[in-house]
Amino acid sequence: MIKPIFILGMPRSGTTLLEVMLNKHSQIAVCPEIFTGRMIWRLQSEKQIKNEITSKILLSHYLRLSRYFDDAITKSICNQALKKFTYPINTSNWYGDLIMDYLRQEKGQIFVEKTPENALFISTLSQAFPESRFIVILRNPFDVALSICETIKYQFNKQMSDRLLLKSALFIKRFIDEIYKYQRLNNENSIFIKYENLVTHPKETLQNICHFVGCNYEEQMLEFQKTKKFKFQKEIMEHLHQRLNESLDYNRINRSFTLLSPEQVQLLTCFLQPELSRFPYTLDIKTKNLPINRRIRLHLSKIAYNLQTYKIEEHKNKYRVKLYVFLSNLLVGTRLMHYLPDHLIFEDSRWSEILASVSADEMALNYHKSVKDEG
Repeated sequence: MIKPIFILGMPRSGTTLLEVMLNKHSQIAVCPEIFTGRMIWRLQSEKQIKNEITSKILLSHYLRLSRYFDDAITKSICNQALKKFTYPINTSNWYGDLIMDYLRQEKGQIFVEKTPENALFISTLSQAFPESRFIVILRNPFDVALSICETIKYQFNKQMSDRLLLKSALFIKRFIDEIYKYQRLNNENSIFIKYENLVTHPKETLQNICHFVGCNYEEQMLEFQKTKKFKFQKEIMEHLHQRLNESLDYNRINRSFTLLSPEQVQLLTCFLQPELSRFPYTLDIKTKNLPINRRIRLHLSKIAYNLQTYKIEEHKNKYRVKLYVFLSNLLVGTRLMHYLPDHLIFEDSRWSEILASVSADEMALNYHKSVKDEG
């Protein structure tokens, strides 16, 4: 039985910082975001992968996400696509094969997947992988909201607005709610850490994580700078993660209370209740009355959240994937397969081509490294 470890957290809560720190450990291999929980849920594959079509759709999803990163997971995904399994296959066994290939590529012994959004699919992951464990990183939710807004502002040239703040707070509210439900069933399969402690007391925090994972702390875990590599949208991704190349910065802690206005802090406070009261942070926030326009927006946002309107998009995507599965099974072996979306790859020949290109890139990279080393 495989024992994958999943790093969970809100976006911009320090999950990538934790990823690069753990990845410096000689025994740990951290796979970047491939959104396992989301896709297993969409495919309804909590227990088993029903057939090769389902397997190839899942791997196509993985491949599409892995293009952002210069990471061995791309090669492991291709290797998995070219393997021949007897279907249906237990999801845990199928994922275990992918994990073992990745650990061979990375020369690691402990597998970790870092996908913040997996926090919304803890139940799915627990069903698929009963032996799974979770590292949950927490951060001051106001800092998270500010950082999400800054990210959206950079990527899409959006202005800081109440609407943007409340949109960023939506995931925070859901995350706190999901983690609270999970905590009530908490067991030895999880560890909770704070971003603030990771920044101010990195060694002690990493020692606790290593004890949970089952390995000894290594000093090189603090030498994480300039280790995260990107490929697709490289300039944007490097800008968004530029602080990974710098020393740990205490000034990042609680900066939202300086950069957000008192009215914005109050707006977030009202929206995040009652979940905020369950979060393990003591925040000294002075309450004040909001103007009528902000109160209207606040109440509309709360109504939308309570009606779970965010699930409309999620279920729409789930049914879209189910349609892909249905059509793929219906059209398999016919020319009509070519009318399915291009990102769905079913032919072994295409997987072999992708694998060859990945291997060629590795050879070129190793050659350039050797030339540089030789001076």
